[in-house]
Amino acid sequence: MKLKLLIVGATLALAATGAQAATVVIPDPAPNLYIGFGPGDASVTYGGVEFSQQAALSDGSFYNVGSLFSGSPAVLSSQQQTEGVANILITLPDFTKSFSLDYGTFGGSDVTFTLSNGATFTLGSTGSGYTTPDIFSEFDATAFDTVLVTSTDSVLNINDITYGVPEPATWALMLVGFGGLGAAMRSRRETVHA
Repeated sequence: MKLKLLIVGATLALAATGAQAATVVIPDPAPNLYIGFGPGDASVTYGGVEFSQQAALSDGSFYNVGSLFSGSPAVLSSQQQTEGVANILITLPDFTKSFSLDYGTFGGSDVTFTLSNGATFTLGSTGSGYTTPDIFSEFDATAFDTVLVTSTDSVLNINDITYGVPEPATWALMLVGFGGLGAAMRSRRETVHA
C-alpha cells in the first residue's frame, strides 16, 4: 500500500509541469513623448513585472520611450550613462523556467543576459535606434525570477517580455502529488508480534 501511494504521489508531482505564458508589452506613454523615471536607481512596474535600473551598475537614466518620440513601438530604455553600463533588471512575480524578450541597442554592441539562477548569455544586437529587432529566448532547467540585461552600448532598449507561469491546475496537481508522498511517508509500519 505504501509503495502504491508513493508511486502515485511521485507520478502526480512529476506530471505537473504544464505552464501558460504571460506577456508584458511596454505601454505607449502617448500623448507624452516619453516618461523619465530618473537617473541611477529607478523603477516601474507593468503587468506585475518590475523593471528597474541599478545605480550600482551605471549613472544612466531610465525611460519609457513612446512612439511619438521614436516612430517605433514603445520601449523601456537605459541610456545617457557617463560611467558603467546600460542596464535593466527584470523582476518576475514568480519563478519560471522560460523567458523571452525583444531587445535592441543604438550602436550594435553586445547585450548580456544574467538569470538569477547564475546562467549568463551574451548576444549581439542590431544597431537600430529605438526598435527592438533582436530576440533573447531561454528555457532553463533551473527556475529563475530575475533577468539582468546589460550592454556597453549608449542606449539599451527592451519590449515584449514573455515568461511561463504555472497554471492553477498544475499547482493543484502538484499539491495532490506531494500530499500523496506525505501520506506514504507518514504511514506507520505494521508490527507483527510473535
